[in-house]
Amino acid sequence: MMKVVAVPAAALSLVLATGCATTQNMEQQRQMIEDNAVTADQAMRTAEQAQSSADQAQRMAREADSKADRALEENARLREMMQRMERTYEGSGAK
Repeated sequence: MMKVVAVPAAALSLVLATGCATTQNMEQQRQMIEDNAVTADQAMRTAEQAQSSADQAQRMAREADSKADRALEENARLREMMQRMERTYEGSGAK
């Protein structure tokens, strides 16, 4: 003979509600993990873009430094040439 167990409706309702809440909680956790992964990917892309910008700025700074060095060398060369011209002018007895 089969026994029929009477489960109070409140107990059955509690089991079903707990199962639904657990499923909902798992879905929320999964969504949070997904959101965090997207945020991490965005942060990584932003960091890579920042690194690229920093690299470009570094290249531009080196180029500017090189141009400044060349300008200083040219300035020194012109100063030396002017000094030679002054000595030549003074040495020729020009007054």
